[in-house]
Amino acid sequence: MKLDHWLSRLPRRDWLSWALCIAVIGTAVVMRLLFPLAGPFLSFYPAILFCALIGGHRMGIAALLTGLAVSPFFFRPGHDPVPLVWDVASWFSFALFGYLIVKAIDFQQRTLVTSRQLTESLQSQQHFSGSVIAAAPSLTYIYDIETGHNLFISPQSKSILGYEPQEISAMGPGLMATLLHPDDVPRAMARFAAMRASPEVTSPDIEYRMRRKDGSWVWLLSSDRAFSRDAGGRLRQVLGVATDITARKRFEEQLLASEERFRGIFENAPTGISISDIDGNFVQCNPAYERILGYSLDELRNVPFVSIVHPDDRDANLREMERLVRQEVPYFEIFNRSIHKTGRTVWVHKFVLLLRDRQGTPVSIVALVTDMTERKRQEEQIKLLMREVNHRSKNLLAVVQSVARQTASYGDPARFAERFSDRLQGLAASHDLLVNNAWRGVELGELVSSQLAHFKDLVGRRIMVAGPPLRINASAAQSLGMALHELAANAGKYGALSREDGRVAVSWEVTEDGRRLLVTWREEGGPPVAPPERSGLGTLILTRLAEQSLEAEAALDHAPQGLVWRLSAPLAKVVEAGGDVSL
Repeated sequence: MKLDHWLSRLPRRDWLSWALCIAVIGTAVVMRLLFPLAGPFLSFYPAILFCALIGGHRMGIAALLTGLAVSPFFFRPGHDPVPLVWDVASWFSFALFGYLIVKAIDFQQRTLVTSRQLTESLQSQQHFSGSVIAAAPSLTYIYDIETGHNLFISPQSKSILGYEPQEISAMGPGLMATLLHPDDVPRAMARFAAMRASPEVTSPDIEYRMRRKDGSWVWLLSSDRAFSRDAGGRLRQVLGVATDITARKRFEEQLLASEERFRGIFENAPTGISISDIDGNFVQCNPAYERILGYSLDELRNVPFVSIVHPDDRDANLREMERLVRQEVPYFEIFNRSIHKTGRTVWVHKFVLLLRDRQGTPVSIVALVTDMTERKRQEEQIKLLMREVNHRSKNLLAVVQSVARQTASYGDPARFAERFSDRLQGLAASHDLLVNNAWRGVELGELVSSQLAHFKDLVGRRIMVAGPPLRINASAAQSLGMALHELAANAGKYGALSREDGRVAVSWEVTEDGRRLLVTWREEGGPPVAPPERSGLGTLILTRLAEQSLEAEAALDHAPQGLVWRLSAPLAKVVEAGGDVSL
């Protein structure tokens, strides 16, 4: 091998080699002239061999032709011009053997050069492959499926897995069980089995986890290719490249968690959220937005933006939207009406902003929508209630003034404060009911109970209350409340409730034609009743005041067996507007 290597590197086809060849040829000619009978083996065969080795094919041919030129034809003893048979045979044999020497040397030289070039190319390729494998960030390996051994693994095993290549090779068939995550073993084995079963199978990349030397897990992405097969074409060895994708997997997990958080906020937010393109076409919306407008996302994608905005508010919306798209403002807020799918009006508060891509180009419009319908209704109700309270307060003061004047004009002025206080208490009880019901009227049964509150232990035993559910308005509640208070106070002091066996029945009903309300207070079992010598404030409240405030007919019967008070009022003057009436 060393000789071949030396021969392949002899200088050829340069001026020094040609000069040496010419000198050798000249020497051979001289020897041939001086020793004509020595033959070509002592003179020109060595010259041909030397010239073919040193000067190449052309110099070898030149030496051969020179030897033929100084053949035995010209140097025979006696200089006989007629060649002998031996001379001719010798000349042709010299030519043949000389040519064979030149061709043999040339073939050897070419073979040696080609071999050297192939060796250098292989070494270069090996060096290149080794450099690429060493410089690549990925892990390269050759895995023997039959034996379960790792035949080769690149040095990256140290940085990726924490193991030296020889440590991994020493694991032998236990490599998979030692390093591969238990959940990923079935997929990896199934993949190798599929590759081995069919030569045409192109195995996709696979992601799996491997345990590092420190016990942590690293995610790898492997791309495997068939490296060698047996005589039957079955896969024996796999060449693979594994890339560490742990950072990418962590990012994907964080991104997934972020998307899940965003999805949770988006899906469960009580505020409506919509995403549309620059032209106002809906792209996405959350369930709260669908509930506010009554449309599903698929329906909204086919509904123009302006069609869900109240006609009176469209121009203002469009102006603000155009300013936003022109990027004159980063966002805007607006309080306007929208049209529900059912056609009803929905008051909404919208916060609208523009989303841009990385280049700053507007790509989407996001709207945060809050349903303000109930708040708007409450505001309107508060305004209405304020006006109603102002009106009721004026009416109440007028009633108080009337009670005060009537109380002062009847009886002893010294008892004015006491009697006036009693009547205000009855008025206050009715007022409390109205306030608790937001001045929307009260149930007549509740009004009766409030005026009999100081006799609540007797209700159901000595005081019987009966009547259908009926919601009366505020004005009727004040008038009936004062009347019931007078009756209860009188019954407790002078009437049926002043004795242990007295009873009171309070009842009300609606006439069959549904036009009038009948209220009755009936006492029995109390002291004998006699008509008063003169009418006092109580009689005035039970008759004239009730009649005037309710446009009713009131009758007070001082029967000996017990006081009876009856009231017949138009139902329209008593019942709260929109209230149900049970006949």
